[in-house]
Amino acid sequence: MSTNDKESKKAQANKLAKGEFDFDEFREKASKLFNRYRSVIIGAFVAVFLIIGGFYYYFVGYKYPMEKEAQVKVYKAQAQFEQDSIEVAVKGDANRGITGFTEVIEDYGGTVAANNTHYQVGVAMIKKGQFEDAIKFLSKYSSKDPITQAMAYGLIGDAYSSLDQADVEQALNQYEKAANHTRNPAVASLFLKKAALWCEEQKDTAKATNFYKRIQTEYPDLAERMEIEKDLIRLTKMY
Repeated sequence: MSTNDKESKKAQANKLAKGEFDFDEFREKASKLFNRYRSVIIGAFVAVFLIIGGFYYYFVGYKYPMEKEAQVKVYKAQAQFEQDSIEVAVKGDANRGITGFTEVIEDYGGTVAANNTHYQVGVAMIKKGQFEDAIKFLSKYSSKDPITQAMAYGLIGDAYSSLDQADVEQALNQYEKAANHTRNPAVASLFLKKAALWCEEQKDTAKATNFYKRIQTEYPDLAERMEIEKDLIRLTKMY
C-alpha cells in the first residue's frame, strides 16, 4: 500500500472519529466501485435470484402438486391393502382406477408418499413370502420417526431369518439395530426378545442370555410382564 493511500485512510479514520463523515464522498466512491464491478455484482444478484426462483418452482410449482397427487393414489392402494387385497394394492388395477404401490414408487420418486410406500410394499412382500423383495423395499425406506424406522429394521430381520437359506448374522444385526434405534419400551423390548429367540434357535445361549438380561436391565417393568426371568432360568437350566 502506498504512502498516499495510508495517509488517505488515516485521514478518513480521523474524520469518522470526530463525527465528520462525508456522505457525498462516500456515495461517490460507492458509485465508482459499483460501476467498476457492475457485471460481477449484477451477475451475483441474477444467480441468487435464479437459485431462489428454482427452489420456489421445485417445491411450490412441482414438488407440492406431485406430493398431493401421490397421496391420492396411495390412498386407494392403501384401502386395498387394508382389505387384504395385497396383489391389487401392490400392482394396482387399471380397470378400477387403482394405482399400485410399485407404480407410485416409480412415478413419484422423491416424495414422502413414495418413501412410505416402500414400507408398505415390504410388509406386503413378507405376507406373500417373497422375502428377498421385502428386504429390497424395506431397505429403501427411511423415516425420522424412530419407532417406524425401528419397525422397518425389525421386519428386515424377519425377512433375513425367513429366507430359504437364512442369513443368521444379518437377521441378528437387524434385530439389534431395531432395538437400539428407539427407546420406546414396547418396540425395543420386542426386538431384544426376537434377537434372544433367534440366538436360541442358533444354539448361542450366551448371546441369548445377554439379550434377555438387557430387557431386565433396560425395561424392568416389561421384563416382568414378559416373564424374562423364566427364559433365563430355562437357558441356564436352573429349574
